[in-house]
Amino acid sequence: MSARRTLVRKNTARRIEDTGFPSSDPCRRCRRLSLACICLEDGKCSCCYYSNVVSSCDARMSSRTVTSLKEQEKVLRDTHEEIARLAALQSEAIAKARRIQKMVDRLRVKDQKELKQAMEELDAEGESVESSVETTEPAEPREAPGVVSEVSLESMSPGTFARWVDTADPALFVGEFGRDYSVS
Repeated sequence: MSARRTLVRKNTARRIEDTGFPSSDPCRRCRRLSLACICLEDGKCSCCYYSNVVSSCDARMSSRTVTSLKEQEKVLRDTHEEIARLAALQSEAIAKARRIQKMVDRLRVKDQKELKQAMEELDAEGESVESSVETTEPAEPREAPGVVSEVSLESMSPGTFARWVDTADPALFVGEFGRDYSVS
């Protein structure tokens, strides 16, 4: 048990040396042995911890050091609070991104299903149209008077096409369901 306490005491002394500040008024022991009196608070220097004479330590920290230490501790606390706040915001943003990604994935799957279904419907309609075409005799293509075939329409320049529309029979512009598509 005593060895463990000695080890804890020596580790505490090392931590004080690593993180402490020089005392403005060294304790009697450090002054007598000409040692650097380093402490974290009044009456507890690293040398006295190491030698297990903390009760007789009379080291004093400067008020400037204490003030600086308190300011730095406040800055550190504020920084930790800011880190915690940002971590919470980051967690919320990650959760939101995951929700949006799930929604996008669901919409993508739904869109693919709808597209596949539409393609299957078109294939089924195409097969039924093909079967009805096979049963009837192919009709001879008839052109109405004044009608130009699609191939020649594609090869027309825009100006030629416009002149053709102006001179064409208005009956040619009546659509399948009786709608009038004429240019007026």
